Amino acid sequence: MNSGMVVILSGPSGAGKGTILELGIELLKKVGLDTALSVSTTTRTQALTEIDGIHYNFTTAEKFRELLRAGHFAEYNIYGADYYGTPRSNIKSAVESGRILFVEIDLNGMRQIKSLYPEAVTIFVMPPSMHLLRERIMSRKRDSDTPEKIKYRISRAAEEIKCADEYDYIIVNDTLSDAVDDFVSIIKAESRKSIRIKNIIKEVLSV
Repeated sequence: MNSGMVVILSGPSGAGKGTILELGIELLKKVGLDTALSVSTTTRTQALTEIDGIHYNFTTAEKFRELLRAGHFAEYNIYGADYYGTPRSNIKSAVESGRILFVEIDLNGMRQIKSLYPEAVTIFVMPPSMHLLRERIMSRKRDSDTPEKIKYRISRAAEEIKCADEYDYIIVNDTLSDAVDDFVSIIKAESRKSIRIKNIIKEVLSV
């Protein structure tokens, strides 16, 4: 069995990383690649439309902190009063089973996982311009969003973009179809690296 691969996808709010990931996975499955999405653990309130174990693993703050002390998470962050974390078991099972595991997290989370798993592939999705990003953020504005919240998202996006050179790859999401093609090409190329498919040598020689 070939070794699995961990792929970290980051990008500012409004960059379109979620859409690229969703469409990209569909195409990767069509070419026979075994993919999976990492399910994060969180302490936030479960929405009515969310399924525990599918969208998130929901838990209490007390239990999360207990798991954190036990080294359960490969990375974690706190947003507001809520904890979010990526279980180490997600990564371990994917690598051992030969699957491609996609982890959608921010810059801080990427740094944490990369320190533990240097072989992880990191991709940053960014908009073609800050002007377009502002338009996208404004178009997604919720009724509860205050001008301060919008300003914060735009400011945070600029700070994240400044650190994009820490990633292995950068995808500029100008035209969605082109961005998805870039994403798929990166994953297909990374999945064929010799370090990940050493078993093919034995398989060919054994025939």
